[in-house]
Amino acid sequence: MSFKKRVPTHDPQTGELNPYYEELTGENNPLESKHDLLMEMPVPYEPKKKNRWVLMLGDGKEIKPWVLYKASRPRFKKINSFWKGTYYEIQEMEFVLNDPIEPSVSKYLYSLIKGKKKLDMTLEMLDPTGMVVEKWAILGCDVIEVDFGGLDYSDDGLVICRIKVKPNSAELLY
Repeated sequence: MSFKKRVPTHDPQTGELNPYYEELTGENNPLESKHDLLMEMPVPYEPKKKNRWVLMLGDGKEIKPWVLYKASRPRFKKINSFWKGTYYEIQEMEFVLNDPIEPSVSKYLYSLIKGKKKLDMTLEMLDPTGMVVEKWAILGCDVIEVDFGGLDYSDDGLVICRIKVKPNSAELLY
């Protein structure tokens, strides 16, 4: 076995390249160009996580994004129609919100059902640094159901509200 093959290309504990490789072997370290390239490249695969999202109901001024507890992404169902042909229909979406004293989620949801208002929203999925990696525009939502939640003297948990909406359109912007 030659001496060149026994010289390590890197430190196995730290992963740093061996600075003496060229001096000992007379050749360039084969990992040198690959190491520099790997250090500059972003991670090629980062899965989207269920807890990295922001939903803006309306303009985001009345209901702050931090009150949202759970959300669903848009769902589409294939419809086969004799008259219209095959198309996809957007399904109902459900959201769960914490109900703080101010801004009151209950007041906002009640104003939606009393005023028979349509609701527009944007849903953003975030990467680990907080950058938006996916954005949905969900427009013209009809409020289908509002549940102001139950109360219980034996439970000191948070009060939550649920809302189901039927969007007129949902577009994946990016």
